[in-house]
Amino acid sequence: MAVFDEKSIQNLFDSNLRKAKECLASLAFCCSASPSFGGLTGWVFEETIHHCLAKELSFLGTQAKIGSQESLEGRSKVDLVVGQRVAVEIKEKGLFDRNAADRYGRYMRSARTKGYSYLYLTREETYQPYREAIKKAVGRRNAFFLDRPGEWARFVQQIVKELRSPKKSPIDNKKPRT
Repeated sequence: MAVFDEKSIQNLFDSNLRKAKECLASLAFCCSASPSFGGLTGWVFEETIHHCLAKELSFLGTQAKIGSQESLEGRSKVDLVVGQRVAVEIKEKGLFDRNAADRYGRYMRSARTKGYSYLYLTREETYQPYREAIKKAVGRRNAFFLDRPGEWARFVQQIVKELRSPKKSPIDNKKPRT
């Protein structure tokens, strides 16, 4: 049993986004009735996932610190690192260009050289070629799409499995698991 599912996460995200916009609009210097700007929706979605994952891990009795926006290499960052074992890339609306899957494949390799497993989570991916490209780039077992039933539970189970498995050396983490 899980605390959340895809529908409850969507409802919480919608509520959180509405509240974030209301809070921004209440700032004395804000001149917009409904603030909206690049990055706001993605940030709210990342924070919602962070919150939900923390609740799930607590419910399951799994202790793990969750860090945000941690560096992989150079300027590339990963959205969450769970228990210094699992790097999680989070996208609210999936991929936006044909080169993105390759980029996340590179991020996965960087994460693995640091000893992390790498998971990709998106609220939705409507363009089938991009869905297939990201699965190929990071491995089918490592790509999660919340527009499909059961994906949240599978995501949480994969994180718990990674947290409980023996720590691998970075050299063992070179190949994506498919």
